[in-house]
Amino acid sequence: MSGNWGYYRDEWAGAKDAAKKATAPLADGEYDALIARVQDDSENGKVIWHLNAVDSMGAHHRARKTSVVPKGLGFLMADLQTIFNDMPDSPVDMPRWLVAAEGATVRIRAKTTPAANGKEYQNIYFVKLIAGSGKPHPRELPPMSADEQAGFDQVDDDELPF
Repeated sequence: MSGNWGYYRDEWAGAKDAAKKATAPLADGEYDALIARVQDDSENGKVIWHLNAVDSMGAHHRARKTSVVPKGLGFLMADLQTIFNDMPDSPVDMPRWLVAAEGATVRIRAKTTPAANGKEYQNIYFVKLIAGSGKPHPRELPPMSADEQAGFDQVDDDELPF
């Protein structure tokens, strides 16, 4: 497949600049953001929220919010409370709650804070739900199978076929 990409040399540099701007940290303030994807990386102690935010001028920005577990589990539960006005009863229910959050639109607040090492870091807070994802509430989903609840980390290596 070859295409005609050579015709776009003049636009190429501008597209790179626009891509960098779209991934730059958000300016402090409030934005409406679509929860595009929730990445369950609990094996490494985190949940990563991929957000598509729109500023007051209508410009689109990509942002990422990382919830660290178990240290920040209370903050993660507060995020779920903001989205669903409810929280999971058990940690084994968490995967379906995270998947159900994808597609919801939330008001977020970005706040930059200086760190002791001289760098800055940005916190993103969920302020309120703007529009649900259109998916069923996690409590309305069918129960998880025993295998899903157990997780792969519970499998005995001797039971593996290889």
